[in-house]
Amino acid sequence: MTAPTTIEEQAIHNLAAALLDALNQGDTRAFAAAFQEDADFTNVIGMTVRGRAVIQAMHDALFTEPRTADWPSFRQAVATLHSVRVRFIRPDVAAVDIRWSQKGALGPDGEPWGDRKGLMNWVAEKRDGRWLVAASHNMDLPA
Repeated sequence: MTAPTTIEEQAIHNLAAALLDALNQGDTRAFAAAFQEDADFTNVIGMTVRGRAVIQAMHDALFTEPRTADWPSFRQAVATLHSVRVRFIRPDVAAVDIRWSQKGALGPDGEPWGDRKGLMNWVAEKRDGRWLVAASHNMDLPA
């Protein structure tokens, strides 16, 4: 992974790492804390929600037991952060590409989902001295 070159870029790298760490811990509250109160989130199958609380609720379903029908399970999954690329649009707004992989998830049918790799695209904004995600689009990449 390329090393960040500025303090602001490092802060965004840290935000991405904290988000994946929260996901690996099943801590949906900490995961959602990376987002602005009014953030937009689109998951890998194109479902879009708005708002930190709804983003958390969407991710709660990934860790619920017994498993919720039609939702994958991330309870045993491990996500890895591979790269974070930051392009500052303004000093307080950045476009961010995050490459990730995941092992150990179960698909909506309860069967192993297989090794996954993907790309999250963010619009991140610095408000009151803190970087948060304003919009996130997540996608699976082909094998």
